[in-house]
Amino acid sequence: MRSAVVLLVLCASTLQAQVVISTIPFLPNPIKDYLQLSDSQYQTLLSNNSQFRDWSTTQQSHIFRLQYEISQETARDNPDALSLGIRYVDIEKTCRDIQTQTAATLKKNTDLLTAPQKVKLQALSDAIKLAPVITDGQNSNLLPDSGTSGTFLLGSIRLANAWFVAPMAGCSRPIVIPTALERASNTRSETKPQ
Repeated sequence: MRSAVVLLVLCASTLQAQVVISTIPFLPNPIKDYLQLSDSQYQTLLSNNSQFRDWSTTQQSHIFRLQYEISQETARDNPDALSLGIRYVDIEKTCRDIQTQTAATLKKNTDLLTAPQKVKLQALSDAIKLAPVITDGQNSNLLPDSGTSGTFLLGSIRLANAWFVAPMAGCSRPIVIPTALERASNTRSETKPQ
């Protein structure tokens, strides 16, 4: 009886893993379709990204723990500069490790591609550079909204998850790019007579 229960639990855990794996090919695969990736290329891409995601999640948890420790230390009446410095250095080292591993994962993924696929990928890379211009054109009412509010951004995020990873929290410095309307508004207020 006991061996039957163990066998049942083992089969159930195996079945659960098979269900998760078998659902992956049924998800929408716009990047697979666009680049015409083979099943083997796509599975390797998913595997590379899964390994990176698992590793980077651990790194992100480490950064969050360090940020919490920094907040606890700075809340003290007499914060210890050495303790704070060690944690800030650890965060910076972790961020650099993430950048290195991100580049390595990107290289592994792009090395999977054939020459024609790399040309198509370059077209996507060129299109990403236009994203702020497109958004500004829509915000300035020069371009129509696509009617799928947020789809372009979500598509960019999906692309980011497939080919590169956005900066980890604690690793990036915010970049603020004013829209054309904000720039025009600032210019008018600076030239307005006092």
